[in-house]
Amino acid sequence: MKYKATLALFALLVIWIFPVKKVTAQIKDPDPYRFAKEIQSFKLLDEKNWFPNDALLFVGSSSIRMWKSYKAFPKYKIINRGFGGSHISDVNYFSNNLVLKYKPKMIVFYAGDNDIFAGKSPERVLNDYKKFVSIVSDSLPETKIIFISIKPSLNRWKFWENMRKANNLIKDFCSTLEKLYYLDISKTLLTDNGKPEKDLFKKDGLHLNQNGYNKWNNVLYPVITFDILRSMAKLDQFYIPVLAYTSTGNYSKALTAFKSLKSFWEKYKHSYKKYFFIDSLWNADFENMNEIFKSAEKQLKSNNLKKVHETLEPVRIIQMRLRKRNGLPYFIDNLIKFHEPVEKLVRSVTEDKGKNIAAEKWLFYKELAARLNRIWKDVNIEKLNNKIFNMNKKNLTFINSSIQKEKTNLYKLNKIIASRNNAGLLKSAKAVKKVFADVFKSFGKF
Repeated sequence: MKYKATLALFALLVIWIFPVKKVTAQIKDPDPYRFAKEIQSFKLLDEKNWFPNDALLFVGSSSIRMWKSYKAFPKYKIINRGFGGSHISDVNYFSNNLVLKYKPKMIVFYAGDNDIFAGKSPERVLNDYKKFVSIVSDSLPETKIIFISIKPSLNRWKFWENMRKANNLIKDFCSTLEKLYYLDISKTLLTDNGKPEKDLFKKDGLHLNQNGYNKWNNVLYPVITFDILRSMAKLDQFYIPVLAYTSTGNYSKALTAFKSLKSFWEKYKHSYKKYFFIDSLWNADFENMNEIFKSAEKQLKSNNLKKVHETLEPVRIIQMRLRKRNGLPYFIDNLIKFHEPVEKLVRSVTEDKGKNIAAEKWLFYKELAARLNRIWKDVNIEKLNNKIFNMNKKNLTFINSSIQKEKTNLYKLNKIIASRNNAGLLKSAKAVKKVFADVFKSFGKF
């Protein structure tokens, strides 16, 4: 008995001095060559068919493979390279054949679901995704990547906590680089009780049905368009000051502003001239704008600011029509629509100053004012996506107050026209133009 007691005491001492470390089994990456047939089929497909550069590439596991991305985004050049059951490590291994060869403008990435299910930790999933980003960045530094968050599902609900941890880690990582986007789709698949919505999944409780994909389509589209809209906003930040300075005759500031515009235009043109919209006029529009900028630069050297201003004016019209054709919502476009009729109003009223205005002309002014009212109703601060324009609170407050002020100005203009008050017409028309110009200029970087 004394011997057994001494042995037990010795064992306790050993444990106390040398505590036992918990051993966590490392989950090995599965053999990527289990997908050899799928990868080979992609190669054969590429040999038989033309694939576009600057496309929107969907890549990842079965949620990508089963996504009818061609139908969901018909205006884009789409390449889908999803293969069911894959881990992020598999996408990384075959990245040359699945990603890099296509030189996509943007990547929609979904994987990690199978990784967590196989026992990989959230940290492991993050590191594998970091590796994917590194692979892409090394070869395609301008390619944007959208990470679709790992989805909650009925079939794998018990793994949701780890999936959510992986999502949060990747979300934080995506916030460190401008080219990375994180899209949280979990809310679109959960009920008010916080559980997966049964009607959005196939019978297996794992894969989405068309209703589920419709939810994804609706939240993905704004993220896809955000990239180019934000760049369009930056272009306007440089473009608007040039218009303003050439309009007021300030040569030195116009010259400085044009240099900044030209520098940004070269980057913008390089990134978006071969954009992934299926738009037969897209490239022609870019060529047209490029020629406009070249002409304006020549005219600027001769100090003909009025001519420079007139030459540059069509750029905003081209951009507006380009956006309209492709369904890109852009706050400034309603201001652009307002520009032509308000200029026509002020120009005509100035010519009529001191004259007896005929009844037909008053009818013309009434119709013109009605048109301005209709357009201004769409200039609503609630439609301003500030993530695109990145304005401070002071700017937003100014725009909102100016929008309300313009409504009052238009009301006064209507009353003056209705009463045929020639004396107050020019002052009222100029007040309308000034507020419009102030709002438009607030989007420039002066």
